[in-house]
Amino acid sequence: MEFNHWDIIIAIPIALAAWKGFRNGFIIELASIAGLIAGIYVAANFSEVIGGYLTTYLEIEGSWVGYLAFLVTFIGVIAGVYALAKVLERAINLVALKLVNKLLGLFFGVIKMLIIISIVVNLLGWVDQHISVLQKSNPERSLTFQAVKSIAPALLPILTDSEWLVKAEQSMAPLFEEESTPE
Repeated sequence: MEFNHWDIIIAIPIALAAWKGFRNGFIIELASIAGLIAGIYVAANFSEVIGGYLTTYLEIEGSWVGYLAFLVTFIGVIAGVYALAKVLERAINLVALKLVNKLLGLFFGVIKMLIIISIVVNLLGWVDQHISVLQKSNPERSLTFQAVKSIAPALLPILTDSEWLVKAEQSMAPLFEEESTPE
């Protein structure tokens, strides 16, 4: 293992997230992590219900209703968690814990970015099964790539052990199939 371009690609967003976490503070960063995890969980498990409402009340139909329902559910959960966090943050600032809030925010900003990078890396791994994206760049030789890749499946087993992943693979399969040429 050696320090390579993957380590830089991973380190830059983490450094930016540390700065943003310090600026935002602990409460907002914790809410971001909770919102991200809860958003994925709720959207993966309840987007079919929201899809039913979209179809019934807004008369939206088509194969993309499931994707829209997932997105609406995900964004709704994140917005709700964020609104609650802003109220709590105002209360924390009133009792003069602003510096502690900022320092813990730095830590949780880094954690949140590690989760996001891990999800992206796992999605790249899924795409790599169909289209060679990662193999040429040797990510396994990176100091940080495999460690970061293992975070999302450990925290969010729904990413690997869920029915929705199978559905996504089935609906995306035509994109990865090679067109057959007549002989």
